[in-house]
Amino acid sequence: MSLGGDQFWVVLVSRQDADHAIAGAQRYAAAKPIVVRSANGWFAAVSGPHTIRSGLGRQFLEAQIKEQRAPKDAYLTKGANFVESVWAQPASNIEDTLQYDGEHDAAFRKDDLEIKLTRHSVGDGEADAVAIGTYKGKPAFNMEFTENPTDTPASQVQLVRLDPNSPMPQVVFTYFWKGAHCCTITKIATLTKEGTWHVVDGDTIDGDGGYQFEDLENKGFSYLISIDQSFLYAFDSYAGSYSPSRIHQLSGDTLVDVATDAKFQHTLLQSLYLQEEYAGDGDDSWHSNGFLAGWVASSILVGRGDAAWSKMLASYDHQSDFSQEKCTTNAPIDKCPDDKKVKLAFPAALRAFLAEHGYISDISRFSVPYEVEPASPTPLSQPAVIAKPINSNLKACVDQSDLVRKLIYQTFADRKTYAGESYESVSLHNDATLEGYDANIGKVTCAVTYEIILTKLIGRLAEDGNFRRAEALNRLSRRSGGVVSTRVRFTVKPTATPGNVFVELMQ
Repeated sequence: MSLGGDQFWVVLVSRQDADHAIAGAQRYAAAKPIVVRSANGWFAAVSGPHTIRSGLGRQFLEAQIKEQRAPKDAYLTKGANFVESVWAQPASNIEDTLQYDGEHDAAFRKDDLEIKLTRHSVGDGEADAVAIGTYKGKPAFNMEFTENPTDTPASQVQLVRLDPNSPMPQVVFTYFWKGAHCCTITKIATLTKEGTWHVVDGDTIDGDGGYQFEDLENKGFSYLISIDQSFLYAFDSYAGSYSPSRIHQLSGDTLVDVATDAKFQHTLLQSLYLQEEYAGDGDDSWHSNGFLAGWVASSILVGRGDAAWSKMLASYDHQSDFSQEKCTTNAPIDKCPDDKKVKLAFPAALRAFLAEHGYISDISRFSVPYEVEPASPTPLSQPAVIAKPINSNLKACVDQSDLVRKLIYQTFADRKTYAGESYESVSLHNDATLEGYDANIGKVTCAVTYEIILTKLIGRLAEDGNFRRAEALNRLSRRSGGVVSTRVRFTVKPTATPGNVFVELMQ
């Protein structure tokens, strides 16, 4: 896999195990990455090979980053230490596609199967989307979406191998009815091995896309991949909601939920790690009830529910505006008087939600501190906040924030940074304070809270071959949940060169 000449790989992420690396690859799916194993035993998600002329490497990477095909700390490599490819995006097994614009009939033929996409007028200028199939010259199926007719009911048919026992690929008919965040509906026409056509109703799926089709076992047929729609808006806004993955298989005329099959544990684990990849960009997700709900459910699916539940209890948002209610009279909530409604604490609401949707059967395993969120004490008065100009000595520290981040990165890496190396895994809070000032030499002492995402640094150290340091940080990462946050003191003092300063971390 080693490249020569102007050929390069772009390293997107580097992880200690394959499942984490695959999750990183899925995050940058637009780059069409693969996952490779390195000689050091680590795994990297890479895109390429790319042809890059001498001197244009940085320009190429910046374009990839701008198009969201690569993270900001991506870098180029010849791949001298790459041993083998271990993963690529599964095939979809989509054999053909027919688009309908909602106005002009469309048709195509595949062997003995003819398909026509048209419309059925329902009045007031609106129409339903319709797919008509003829097999060996005889009527086979007639699929019509009667939900949400429009003046131009655009739709689509795809021929996809979903049932390995069927003599024909399945006819997947989809219609997006538009509107905020909703919805794609799906019908599937399938020919059973007995020679009978059946129409199977799929789920109504949020957004303009519907199911994803993935050949998870590389056997020539695809599973239907989606998310659990019930989590959307349950504990946060649409944008703030995360959902566990769902996996269905078409068997005859039935869609079977196979997500809990042991052979898909790695697929679900990669979905969990992908959620954590997104959450790793900042601390906010770990205090978002919308994220935590989906993350806990995803953790339960791979046998990590107890640890996830404990972390959720320690970090959830007690004051979220998205909450579920309970009626103190035990009446249905829609018939409960307003003065009898109480706000459920998020853990209690989540436990009930997970039980209702089949994620947990024994609720006693998941303890809750209280069922109803205690009222927060209201202060008698709120002191006025008066904006003050920043102290010039404190400003001397704040102005060196970028250098402080670099020094923290070097401390954890136990080495100097390379030319052009990113240290964006380190961030500073906006809470710098002035700790002291020595007027005799102009030295200012300040303190600030920092956070460092260890997983990014560990991957880079492993690529460098610094396994001892990578393993030490990996042990720290396991103890700290992947992020270290604490307060650091540092000094800023002038040097003999006018305008230059010397910055030093204090141990």
